[in-house]
Amino acid sequence: MRKRKAFRETVKGAKLSDDVTKENGDLIRKLLAHEGVDEAWYFNCNIYAKLKGGDGRRVKFDIDSDIEKKIKKRRSGSRKSDPSRGYETVTDSDSD
Repeated sequence: MRKRKAFRETVKGAKLSDDVTKENGDLIRKLLAHEGVDEAWYFNCNIYAKLKGGDGRRVKFDIDSDIEKKIKKRRSGSRKSDPSRGYETVTDSDSD
């Protein structure tokens, strides 16, 4: 919800929350439990993570992502970058 802050200032005491599916919640928990992940969060129907020792950019994950494989590819430099969006997508189908 893009106007969350304005809404919360207008309607005092209101709380907003995102409906995260069980699968997305499980993915966030798996990412947070992974030793290579520093942060993980849900935003705008997507799951993102920042890797430990990385360059501070977020990496987008999907429910069916192989977390270990994606992190290895991210660290090896095999990624698709979209600087205008501020994140990098590492697809599981990228060639090694």
